[in-house]
Amino acid sequence: MSSPRIVAATRTGVSLAGERDGWVATEVLAGRDVRSLAADPARPRRLYAGTQGEGVFLSEDGGSTWTGAGLAGEVVKALAIDRNGKVLAATKPPALFTSEDAGATWTELAALRGSN
Repeated sequence: MSSPRIVAATRTGVSLAGERDGWVATEVLAGRDVRSLAADPARPRRLYAGTQGEGVFLSEDGGSTWTGAGLAGEVVKALAIDRNGKVLAATKPPALFTSEDAGATWTELAALRGSN
């Protein structure tokens, strides 16, 4: 079993802290204003970060490294992942996007945008 870990969104990136390193925080995604985090319930080391204007980022290793996962230019305020791995991203202005392939492609649920 791996040591407990805390992953926190900040306005300057993502902070990681773990019992193994004496609970010292390490910053990753430095310089990015992260507004939301979500972990895949079926793959707990797969994390998503929603940013203020840079879209979504994906980590496959519990937050140590990150890659872009789409929605560049969007302000992603909230993320959720269902047990089948479907990712939902809520943005501002109000819109809802879904991805069924870990952020490789996104589909907007257009009905939400029209409901203002």
